[in-house]
Amino acid sequence: MTQLVEGVKTLGDPRLGVLVLNTLITNVFVYPFQTAAVPVILRQMDPVNWKSLASLASAYCNAECWSILRSPLNPTRSSSSGRTLGVSLGGVIGPILSNASAFLFSSDPFAGLVSGITAQIATGMISVFCVMVYPLFPTGTSYAVLLSSLWVLVIAANNQFTIFFNSLQQMILPANQRGKFIANLLAVFTMGNAAGLWVFGQAIASPEHLQSNVCWVLVLSVVLRIIVGGIVLYRKSALRRATSTTTEELDDQLSEARASTAPAVRYETLESVGGKRYAYSQMWQNLTRTLSSQVAGVVTDNAPPRATYVCMDVIVAFVIAVLWMGSQGLPQFLSVANLALGVAMAFSGPVGKSLPPSVVEAPSELPMVNSFELTGDKIGRYIAPFAVSFFLMYYDFPGLVRFSIALFMMVAVVKASVKIDDAKTRKLSRARPGLLQQLVEGVKSLRDPSLGVLVLNTMLTNVFVYPFQTAAVPVILRQMDPVNWKSLTSLVSLGGVLGPVLSNLAAYHFRDDTYKGLVSGLVLQIISVLLCLGSVLVSRILLAPSTPSLASPAFTDASTYALWLCVLWVAVVAANNHFTVFFNSIQQRVLPADQRGRFIANILALFTMSNAGGLWLYGQAISSGPHLLSSVSLVLAGSVVMRLLICAAVVRGKARLETRLEYSEKTE
Repeated sequence: MTQLVEGVKTLGDPRLGVLVLNTLITNVFVYPFQTAAVPVILRQMDPVNWKSLASLASAYCNAECWSILRSPLNPTRSSSSGRTLGVSLGGVIGPILSNASAFLFSSDPFAGLVSGITAQIATGMISVFCVMVYPLFPTGTSYAVLLSSLWVLVIAANNQFTIFFNSLQQMILPANQRGKFIANLLAVFTMGNAAGLWVFGQAIASPEHLQSNVCWVLVLSVVLRIIVGGIVLYRKSALRRATSTTTEELDDQLSEARASTAPAVRYETLESVGGKRYAYSQMWQNLTRTLSSQVAGVVTDNAPPRATYVCMDVIVAFVIAVLWMGSQGLPQFLSVANLALGVAMAFSGPVGKSLPPSVVEAPSELPMVNSFELTGDKIGRYIAPFAVSFFLMYYDFPGLVRFSIALFMMVAVVKASVKIDDAKTRKLSRARPGLLQQLVEGVKSLRDPSLGVLVLNTMLTNVFVYPFQTAAVPVILRQMDPVNWKSLTSLVSLGGVLGPVLSNLAAYHFRDDTYKGLVSGLVLQIISVLLCLGSVLVSRILLAPSTPSLASPAFTDASTYALWLCVLWVAVVAANNHFTVFFNSIQQRVLPADQRGRFIANILALFTMSNAGGLWLYGQAISSGPHLLSSVSLVLAGSVVMRLLICAAVVRGKARLETRLEYSEKTE
């Protein structure tokens, strides 16, 4: 509770508070105007085609919003005229303009900040004018064109302010407070958006006063924005000092672009060959990663970090493109692409996870940096299935492959901007042993007495936990709902997006005591697997329609059960991330810089072999027909017992681990 209160207090920073207020105004008055007011105005102007005109304008509205707006006395139909003009089309062009202005003010963040607020005030005034003149337009189409042009300016102005606001808060706040600040900032924005929707809901409730009510709300936003601009100018000197005296920014690693390709390959494979062969295909991918990771670790220790970090994404994009153009059919592409992605993961994993010590100034910053790195990686991995399902609703699988190739190239460009201090790497690279000797030394590093039991714990995670979500959950949901199981599986994966955010809070709480953070992560992992076991037992009730007396009142269908699994996966990923953050921090402090790449490569090799073993194990469990759920339950129960033994070993070895950490700090 104390951490949450302190997080909220960071929003009141005297240098940032007024800027937070300005972004809150945007979420209260600007975005709800587009979401709530614009569709109603267009509906008044064109009762037939309003949905077509506002479909892109109200990108945040879903089908439920349309059904609420549709009156029983005045039913509307979907337009077939082909007129799909929309205001939110400006949301595509607007960010491009803001990038140009950001480049223009790159040397003076304060000037960029003030220009962003000025642009927001100007677009607010234009919005008032557009609402005042809408009765003068003869058709809804012409008015939608005007709003589309307006939204270009609105998005550009908001983006410009946000760019320099983000730069300012990153300069002012230390690295171990940024995540908490942003989390609380997003919470405030969400509440502000909800309040704004309520305000505009009251404004559009009376059709005869719709125009005047919306105008008054927008005028109020302009007045508030002018006050904020005056305060920013008044505090000019303090803000300029903040932008001129900064510490080196720590760049967060982006999640891998392969996240969008791998789920698509998995879904197509499961649909084509069934559950057992699907699990085995994932096993072969992991074995490929295992064979490649040994060489990858040596490459990480010997090659320039920046070049390896960037070039891997370019190489993967090229390989996927060649495979796609050269494959004779979809099955052949799925088989080869599965192995190619395994090799890519083997090389990109070690180099990415060995970089944090090269971008931090002190060892105490490692937990937070590792937390941010894991957050970005896990969010990308778990949001990918949802994104793939959404993409495939409108496009085909070849289109998704082309999009993934483009994404790899964009990620490579962004990675090239990461600041890496490789001075130590250059010093240590003067004398390197041979390739075979480096491979042998890398394997021996896994026998480190302080790290061995922690490596074993992460192996358990890869054997029992992640294959449960990858192999068992899709098959269980497919039995419950043979039609919608893909969408339900994607919903479960969304839980992995929120989990890393929660683990950031835990990392911040235990940042001064690595050992306590490690043990608390182990305890949370045990609890989360027990919850998984309980969920499987509950699913047995859902899959037994012949016993209505056992029907569960909590889970009446597959959708409700998938929602529960989504919430559960939040806890699972948060617990695993929490442990991994402190495990990574320990191994980065204990091992010298010239051994980290090989250690990570070998540990990833163990993980991929473990994951392959877990997929084989779950493949046997999910192929057992009527015994599917009981087999999965036994696997999860075995993992709980093993985790309890590991936790006891970690508690027993407390003194040795703390001594090793103290020694590493003295020798740095």
